[in-house]
Order: sequence, then structure tokens, then C-alpha cells
Amino acid sequence: MPGREQIKHIVVLMMENRSFDHLGRARSRSSGSSRNIAGVRVPAVAISPLIPAGFVDRTFYEHAAIPHTVLRQFVPGSRPLTRRDAASADLLDRLPLLPSPRTDIRPVPVPVPRAAAATGPHRMNDFQSSLVELAGGVHNARTASPAVAARPEMPEFRPEASTLAAARAGVLTPGSEASQVVDAVVADFVD
Repeated sequence: MPGREQIKHIVVLMMENRSFDHLGRARSRSSGSSRNIAGVRVPAVAISPLIPAGFVDRTFYEHAAIPHTVLRQFVPGSRPLTRRDAASADLLDRLPLLPSPRTDIRPVPVPVPRAAAATGPHRMNDFQSSLVELAGGVHNARTASPAVAARPEMPEFRPEASTLAAARAGVLTPGSEASQVVDAVVADFVD
């Protein structure tokens, strides 16, 4: 699909509070389950100046659409991970992309990072710790040798020492080596 490369972000809101869904459970088309129930719905938002203002896609997608879309977008021609994601729809297929970017979009200011000296170490919960460890792995994958980076298959997860230590301790100190690795990875995705 022309313009797919212009989609900057797809935000999937994973919510534990299932009471927000006024439509109830949806029926799955590809799960293969004898009950054929997909479970609660999960809202997602695609962000791009090429998407018409106010567009809402009412297509049924299941969770396996996420790996299906990621593989198709970033590893074209790769095999699906499972039968379930092979049967899933692509989240980007039904987006009616405009021929040129919209001009009615206001810029959103990027928040200024807090000064490292102004705050002390941050205690992290398990989820935050896992994200810090993941950031170290992303850093290692992105800074791998060109021979490793050029391989089409998924790179092996290699933890980065400082982020792994911070994750295991459950503490991230602003300005530390681990914090700088996280900041660099986040900056790569923001820019």
C-alpha cells in the first residue's frame, strides 16, 4: 500500500479495566477455538498526517493482527509466526490514506526532560523494569555490527549490562549509564 511507510505510530491501549467496552465480546474469525470468542476489545490509534481527520475503522481485528502487521511492515516476505497471525488482518490495510499530508495538524511540543540533578533514583515496578531491560536489548540490536544488523531474521535478544542491572535492582537513576541508554533508545523513536 503506497504511503504505509508514512504511518509514524500505532498505539494499542491494553487495559485491564474491561468495563469500558459497551459492545461486549466479539466473535473471532481466526482463533480456531471451539467457543470462537475473541474476548474484550482493545482500542488502537494510528497516527499519521496521511489519515483523514476523524476516520474510524470498524473492522474486527484480534490481537494476532499486531504481530501480523509488524512482520508485514518491517520484515516483508517473512513467514508468519503462527497460524493465528497468518489468518489475521493487517491493521494498515483499511486505512484510507490521503495523497498528500494534511495541513490542518497543530504541532505537539516535545516535553523537555527533567534535569537529572533535580530528581533522585526512581523505584520501578516490574513492568517498568522489563521496559528498561528491553531498551537495553534494543540498544544492543541497533548498535550491532553491520553483518548482524543486515540479517533478515529476528536478532537474538542480548541484554545490555547497565539496563539489566537497573532492571534487576528495580531502580533507575537519572543520568546513569542505564538511564542514558534508555534515553537514547527513546530518542531514536521520537525523532
